[in-house]
Amino acid sequence: MPAPTIRGIYVFVDALPKTIAFYELLGFALERVSADLARTQAADGLLLEFGTAALTTSYDPAWVRPGSRAKATIALELGSRAEVDAMFARVVAAGHSGHLAPCDPPWGSRFAIVEDPDGNFIGLHSTRDLHADRARESVYGGKDRMAHDIESTADREFVTSRVIDAPRPRVFRAFSDPSRLAHWWGPAGFTNTFEAFDLRPGGLWRFVMHGPDGTNHPNESVFVDVVEPEYVIFDHVSGHHFRMTITFTADGEKTLVGWRQVFDTAEERERIAAFVIPANEQNLDRLAEVVRTAP
Repeated sequence: MPAPTIRGIYVFVDALPKTIAFYELLGFALERVSADLARTQAADGLLLEFGTAALTTSYDPAWVRPGSRAKATIALELGSRAEVDAMFARVVAAGHSGHLAPCDPPWGSRFAIVEDPDGNFIGLHSTRDLHADRARESVYGGKDRMAHDIESTADREFVTSRVIDAPRPRVFRAFSDPSRLAHWWGPAGFTNTFEAFDLRPGGLWRFVMHGPDGTNHPNESVFVDVVEPEYVIFDHVSGHHFRMTITFTADGEKTLVGWRQVFDTAEERERIAAFVIPANEQNLDRLAEVVRTAP
């Protein structure tokens, strides 16, 4: 297996403005992508990115786990998806930590994370292929908008993911079957009464979510695009307006569920972040439980 190529370094930071000021002092010109992300690229293409914990955990809450010594991720590119799997297996077999098993995230190609002896993360990426581009397209709403949207929505979106221990058709059915969906949609303690669920482009999804305190929350959404069993995109048009993209990517006999909400403004996202971030994780917890127990 040929040696991987170093493509970039992602550094976890506590205070992004201070980090930008420091690296500009060293002579770097940093692009402020969002309130939580800045980057610069060397002439040889090496990408150096700085991201806050808020941004990092929005992509994967387990990325910076409690007690982790990691302060940076070095991104390595390997030639194929199989090489990512093989490299991950080689590192783990040698006694090192495999932080994230090989998977197919909706925002890129085959991906895994291992840890070096000092606790730093090493991200293993395959060279972009058609499978990866299709997955990335689906979560970002189309090939033409893909690169633009990654940057333009970073400060007004929530993105997370979860590996569910079940095949993709079964996990997709937990969404497409309203009798199953009603059992897990929403944060912990909430229940649902569905009034309409027309799973097709232009179809209406109307329901009432019942809070644990007895409050009723009417919800209405319109499906934008549905490709079974790959992804569902809908616009939530009542209350907080957002576009939701849920992707279902096969990972062997398991399924990587990608979860992306894009709000109209960064201010709205910031105002509800304290509730939405844990609520989304609770939603995925409930999905995993329904998939595990459903016949």
